[in-house]
Amino acid sequence: MDGLSKVFWRGYLDEGSFSGNNGFIYTPNSTCMLWKNPSLGEHNECCVAFAPAIQAQTTYRKCKAFRSRFSILNADDNFSIFATVTMNYTLNGNLVTGSGNYSGPSNTTIFYRLTDFMMSKSADGLSLTGNATLKDGDAKFFAFAMISPSDNGYLTVGRFIRRGDQTLMSEGKPFTPQNNCDYFNEQYSPNQVSSSKFCCQTFESN
Repeated sequence: MDGLSKVFWRGYLDEGSFSGNNGFIYTPNSTCMLWKNPSLGEHNECCVAFAPAIQAQTTYRKCKAFRSRFSILNADDNFSIFATVTMNYTLNGNLVTGSGNYSGPSNTTIFYRLTDFMMSKSADGLSLTGNATLKDGDAKFFAFAMISPSDNGYLTVGRFIRRGDQTLMSEGKPFTPQNNCDYFNEQYSPNQVSSSKFCCQTFESN
């Protein structure tokens, strides 16, 4: 090892496709994203092959406010709650603003991310606040949480896709008043699992 490193890609692999860590979605009309970093210089990240995205069969107005509840459950203790964080998000143009609260053991701290933007870390009983700015046009948003001390990394709290005039929970599947929540479950430790409910609370008016 010579001690040198170079970032060659920043983003997420989800639903069989790539997106940038700032929400950027590659399209045939926007194939590349230019990254600039004072210490790493600048580089282009480009998509060279596309497949058609699943088209939504129903349409509904955009979502402008979300709420999530993310918990770590003890699988070896009748799925009792180890820690919980609740969050509210508002979407105003490209700006996503989040605020919420964390409840867990007194020796733990939660780290929360909106896409690639770190929110204020919070000890038990303290509040979280932060925001993320998405790229113009179509974009994909993620919320992640990690509870420390832990070596398990970040787990998925929620996701939405802004595509055209719709807000999707996954490709081809819009949030609607009749189907306004998405669910995420992941392994956290040998004896613990995460459970998250991510819901659209408010839709744009006509």
